[in-house]
Amino acid sequence: MTQRLSKKHSMALGMALNVSFKAIIGVAICAILLPLAGCENLRATATKAAIKNEKPKAYVAQFVDATEKAGVSFRQFHGGCGDMYFIEQVASGAAFLDANGDGFLDIYFPQPQPLGRCKSQFKEKLTHRLYLNDGQGRFKLAPEAFGGVGTDYGIGASTADYDNDGDVDLYVTCYGRSTLF
Repeated sequence: MTQRLSKKHSMALGMALNVSFKAIIGVAICAILLPLAGCENLRATATKAAIKNEKPKAYVAQFVDATEKAGVSFRQFHGGCGDMYFIEQVASGAAFLDANGDGFLDIYFPQPQPLGRCKSQFKEKLTHRLYLNDGQGRFKLAPEAFGGVGTDYGIGASTADYDNDGDVDLYVTCYGRSTLF
């Protein structure tokens, strides 16, 4: 059974659809024009800032190489000679510890060693290093710090009081035999 709308209801429905259609068109126009207006405002703001030569309000970090001034002249070398051993890809680290008990942090650098046929190509032995802090921002190499004891291919180091004697101990992780000092 089909129901016919009265002339009055038919006109009301037509007006409602007309109003809805106009509302949809209005929303669509706003959706298109508002972002463009917003972009124009951003463009104008950026142009005004450029004209005034305003600088950004962000802080820029500046790093300064102070190793030479501090007395640290060590450069780690992986000990390779072109054979590209897998372990040569691993970078050695460093450790901070109060090695001499004066209350200032000293710096320890493990040192990788040449491997395989590369051993014969190094005239000077690569050695690990300990730099002692003088408390004034300077460090001095302690060449006899380990009594001539070297390490294998030094990769990293960790510090703690391993033996519970009140002094900090140094554990050097190596490719090969790791060493506890």
